[in-house]
Amino acid sequence: MYKLNMGNHEYYVPERMMPGITRYIEQGIRPGRFLQAVICNDLHEALSQADDENFTNISAFVSYFYNEAPSGCWGSPEKMEAWIESKQKSPLFTDVCAVVNSLDGMYRSRQKRGKDDVKSVQNQRDRQGMASY
Repeated sequence: MYKLNMGNHEYYVPERMMPGITRYIEQGIRPGRFLQAVICNDLHEALSQADDENFTNISAFVSYFYNEAPSGCWGSPEKMEAWIESKQKSPLFTDVCAVVNSLDGMYRSRQKRGKDDVKSVQNQRDRQGMASY
């Protein structure tokens, strides 16, 4: 968790938000609308998208990106898009996408096979005059 002390107040980036920030910075995975607005330096949109906790701690998000994140990954919509594009062209991103697509294909295949198995059992019951459940 990132913390920011300002006078008598402590602000923080909630722990639940850090995975989205990390995925964006390290892998170029587009975050949700609130984080996109923060990254694009659109305070109005960030505040309109924020939940209560993020709204209260908006200054910690700004401080985090200013002090901790690479300068090329935040500050405008153009910088965000260029960051995402540059990360998605990396070999690691391509490898991750290939694994995800492969797993998705295996899952869909199993799902279809499972449906076919159910239909086969139902057809067999129908041929034998048994009620299907």
